[in-house]
Amino acid sequence: MFSWNSRRHWDLWPYELPLPLHHFPGQPELPHEPPLERQQRPLVHFLQPNEPPPPADNDDIYHVFNFMNRCYLLAGIFIIITVFQWLMFALLMKEQGIFVLPGFICLILAFTALMLLTFCMQLRSNFWFGCIFAWLFVETVAMSVVLLLPVRSDQNISVALVAALIVLTVCYFQGAWLPMFILPGVIVLVVVLIVFAAAAGVMLILFIITDHSIYRFVYFCLILFVTLPLSLFHAQVIHGRRYKLPKEAFLSCAVIIYMHFTLFFMAFYYLIWVHQW
Repeated sequence: MFSWNSRRHWDLWPYELPLPLHHFPGQPELPHEPPLERQQRPLVHFLQPNEPPPPADNDDIYHVFNFMNRCYLLAGIFIIITVFQWLMFALLMKEQGIFVLPGFICLILAFTALMLLTFCMQLRSNFWFGCIFAWLFVETVAMSVVLLLPVRSDQNISVALVAALIVLTVCYFQGAWLPMFILPGVIVLVVVLIVFAAAAGVMLILFIITDHSIYRFVYFCLILFVTLPLSLFHAQVIHGRRYKLPKEAFLSCAVIIYMHFTLFFMAFYYLIWVHQW
């Protein structure tokens, strides 16, 4: 009665019954994964909304921020030293009188130093030589400007300085934050430089020949309007919106900022006080 009968077992559970079950699809066999690797497997990206950006992005942001701070700090030092020298010369030298020959010599030296900083890559790669030529450019520009001013007074210099600093700050702020589609590009910049070179050369020749103040007024108006897109474009470069520059290029960028400041100062000086001459 209680004995085991294999025939009875096969009668109650026939062998043919499990066979059709093999035709139903089953779950796919998962690859074997060690428990340690399963625990260390990272979560899905959308399950981590507060995760920090990748290290490469952090490095790029730090590089741009550090580069920008170096440029503005060094350009600010250049501007402060130049303003101090201009005010000291205004107090020590007589107010009226243009020193053409010394100013012209300083202007040629400044242009030479700028060309060396721009085109001599081996010279610019050496930090100390770059610093020497950058300071040479700053000092010669400061000397040439103050020697060529027709009237050296605190009032004339201060008003032109305030106007130049305001316009310089606004231009670099706009270049850093405004959308790219409303800012000048490379093609626009090249066209502006070509038109400026042609028009400025004609105005300068006419002023030398005729000695009419209207040509000098137009000449400095051209300098003012061409410096605006140049400063906007350079602000985009400094803030990393155009190109990614190496960290050693902050010296050249600071020199360009100082050059834009000097051009703004000269333009506003001659446009504001032109009625006195």
